[in-house]
Amino acid sequence: MYVRAALVLAIAAFTPAPAVADNEGDPVAGRRLAEEMCAECHAVLAEQFIIPNVDASHFADVANTPGVTALALRVSLQSTHQKMPNIILTEEQTDDIVEYILSLKGK
Repeated sequence: MYVRAALVLAIAAFTPAPAVADNEGDPVAGRRLAEEMCAECHAVLAEQFIIPNVDASHFADVANTPGVTALALRVSLQSTHQKMPNIILTEEQTDDIVEYILSLKGK
């Protein structure tokens, strides 16, 4: 019994960990979601100059904020905001919106 446990532990120790999946989303799907779910308050299109709610950020400004990363955007999207409705996104929807926002860098 102890030999079998030791063997399992030895195999586990020398087996490489599986690669973490790169959860890149689809920016086209993210744009579509942003237009459906976020455009009531946010300017979600790069070419959009009017922000529907002056307290809401323009997505291009968010993308061009120094230090913004996919991880930071994911955390932000999963956190409650005082003036924002509690929108619950799936992991795939979050990935798609993050990729869309990041696609606005430089715009």
